[in-house]
Amino acid sequence: MVRSEGRHILKSATGAQFSTSRLLSPDEIHRFVAHFERITRHMHAEMSKRAHMVIQLDANRSVTSIASDSTFHGD
Repeated sequence: MVRSEGRHILKSATGAQFSTSRLLSPDEIHRFVAHFERITRHMHAEMSKRAHMVIQLDANRSVTSIASDSTFHGD
């Protein structure tokens, strides 16, 4: 998801009834995403060795490949 995509969706869906002051600022979103991107990359490196299935997504979040554990573990 583009960093602020969720913010715009939330703001549009709730209209005037939602206070945007409760939403993260663009800088806060950047820090949040960067933090969880590091965690996600670490988890991918570690967990793909133990996972039963790995699903690759493209930039549009569409599935590009699905590998079962026998495919990537060489079983």
